[in-house]
Amino acid sequence: MHPLCISELVQMHSGSQPASINLSACQKKYNGLSFTAESPWEASWSADQNSEGHINEDLPVFSAYKIAGGLDDDQVLLTHIANYGGSGTFTNAVIVKGLTLNLSGKMPSTLEVVEVFAGGDRCFGGIDDLLIQTPNRFIITRRITPAELINFGQGEKTPSTTLPDCALCCIGTISESYSLTGSSHLNRVTIFPQASFPRIPEGDSGAVSRCLYQLLPDINHRMELNKEELEALHMQFKRQCLNNGE
Repeated sequence: MHPLCISELVQMHSGSQPASINLSACQKKYNGLSFTAESPWEASWSADQNSEGHINEDLPVFSAYKIAGGLDDDQVLLTHIANYGGSGTFTNAVIVKGLTLNLSGKMPSTLEVVEVFAGGDRCFGGIDDLLIQTPNRFIITRRITPAELINFGQGEKTPSTTLPDCALCCIGTISESYSLTGSSHLNRVTIFPQASFPRIPEGDSGAVSRCLYQLLPDINHRMELNKEELEALHMQFKRQCLNNGE
């Protein structure tokens, strides 16, 4: 299956509305653009592989997918990666329907995207790992920036901060469990050793980051936080670093 067909499908998906493509027609459209199939379960395409260049300026310069496995109701979970020529590489966890995992099976005529979980382009593309727990439940682990650590689960109460939030600014990972019924919960937050934290700017512009780092005392080892511990960290941060706690 051509990676550009997955990219096309992901771009068509909007909100909760499913989208579908004619897979055989899509394969034919990109037939002249060669791609690499590392295995039956993963493939990648790069503009550098094709001397003829883009057939369309809207195409990504890199696209890849890796299948995690099958779910209930003939659904399949996969990771999608794309770069559109900028500095950021975007990742998504994608649930599709119509894709057979039977190597001797017939290629489906229609492929439908059921859900897309955006990993974004921060911290090396966001999504770090997908794991299927049961046929109707799976885990998404995302790499996070300091800003994402503090903003996670805050909704409209997200504090405005100067914390690092760039494509290389990683502080740890967040692991969440999802079910096909739509429910989700936080498993854990893993904080990396502080030696790997983003560099703090000098002067007042780095004051908020320095304050956050001081709230994470285990500087030489990974540390894990559960939901309650993360909420406590958020309260400490607001009270001590933003001076707007209760």
